[in-house]
Formats: sequence, structure tokens, C-alpha cells
Amino acid sequence: MFLVLQNHFLQQQQQQQQRRRQQRLQLLATSTLEPVLRSVAASYASLANSKQRHAAQYSVEPSFFSSAKWWAFRQHVMQLHGVSEATPAAAGTRPLVVLNDKRHGPTGQEDRRMILDIDSVAANLSAAYPGCEVRAVRLCDLSWLEQLRLLSRTSVFITTQGSSAFRLVFLPLGSTALIVGGPETGSSAWKNFHELDRWFPLSYVQFSRYEVHTGNKEEYEGKVVPGMWQPPWTEPIARRGWWLYNANVRVGLARLQAVLDYVLPRYY
Repeated sequence: MFLVLQNHFLQQQQQQQQRRRQQRLQLLATSTLEPVLRSVAASYASLANSKQRHAAQYSVEPSFFSSAKWWAFRQHVMQLHGVSEATPAAAGTRPLVVLNDKRHGPTGQEDRRMILDIDSVAANLSAAYPGCEVRAVRLCDLSWLEQLRLLSRTSVFITTQGSSAFRLVFLPLGSTALIVGGPETGSSAWKNFHELDRWFPLSYVQFSRYEVHTGNKEEYEGKVVPGMWQPPWTEPIARRGWWLYNANVRVGLARLQAVLDYVLPRYY
């Protein structure tokens, strides 16, 4: 009797799994994202099975990272959430400049690769560019829909590298992502614009860079975070490069304005 019940249970499980697979295939078949999703899955599996070292593995550019596919993905997500499309600085609106504030939690806990003194930076930029709306935004405090609505009308997105910077794929056509790099590391594995060079080959977003001078330690703060992955002690150059790559940055207002003076006129 036990064997009969066991077989019946296993058959039910198999049938449920088969139904789920069919539902997923039907969803893929009716989605405009089928090529994107399939190549994402293939590329993810390729990276996951890689025998390469950490830095080398994630420096590989997966096949699905093309501008056309990212744009298709962006459009699908916007339509799915009912977000109306807008070009940067649409008629009657001021250009929106968003600074990515990586502080989180009720006490403003620090993260890695942060823009330090970000409230002061936002206030100074507001004073320097009265024709723009400048906001330092903690994206983690917003709902997903609120983030999409904000990004869909952002003209300039100022961010350090890291996972939260990936939201730039939801910026509108013709917008600018101003990437604040890390200090030059001297490591071939962790370069100062490691992610920008590898992961963001978008043509619908314009890119500008803010360089950090490694020799001027007033421009950044490097902190070793206990418990976080890092290269082994036997590789001191790689370890130094890793922590420099993850340093928090204190941007210089004059140098930041020099970049924005070139970028912002296209949105007025």
C-alpha cells in the first residue's frame, strides 16, 4: 500500500512539473523577450559553470549584453508596469539629474562604492544649475514602480559602479549615465571602470566618466569589510586592487561640473 501511495505521489509531482514547464514555454512563446530570455539563460549558465577565477569570470561579456536586447527588455518592463515613455527634459519640464545614494536602512548605513557627502553634492549642483532638478535618491527606499517612473524621466544619472548602477538600462533614449570610477588599482583584474567597460555597451544611453586620482587620498576612502569576498592573502596586488575598486568616492565639485557643463546643454 505504501509503494502504491508513493508512486501516486511521484506521478503527481512529475505532472505538476510538466505543467509548469509547459506554462513557462507558453509564456516564452508569447513574449517579445523570448530571444533575450533564452540567451540570458544560456549566458548565465555559461558564467555559472566557468572555471575561471572570480575577476576573470565576471569580466566576460555574456552574449545577451547587446544594446538592442537591453532596449527590448527595457520596453517590455516599462509596458508591463504601465510606465508612460518620456524623453529627457520633455517640453515644460526641467532636466532631472539623479545621484545614486547608496545609503540604506533607517540610520543611513553605509555601503561600498558610495558617493560621499552626497547631500552636499546635490545641494551644490542645485545651486550651480538652477534650470535643473537635482536629487540624491536612495533607490532602495522606493518601490520598483517608483524607481521605473523616476528613471524613465531622468536626463542624467550620476552613479558609482555596482549592482544599483544597473538601473541605468531603464533610462530613456538620449539620456546620460555619468559613471564615477574608482581609484586606479594597478590590478589587471579590477580596473577603475571595470563594470562600465564590460557590462554597459548601450547605444541608447550616452556615457561620461568621472576619474578619481589614486594619488590624492582625499578623493576616496578604502575600507576592508570583514566577511566580504576578497582575493587571497597570497595575492597582495590583487587584494589592494579589489579594495581600491570598492572604495567610497568624494567627488570634487569643480571637476564634476566640468563634466556636467559638457553634458547638460543637450537637455535644455
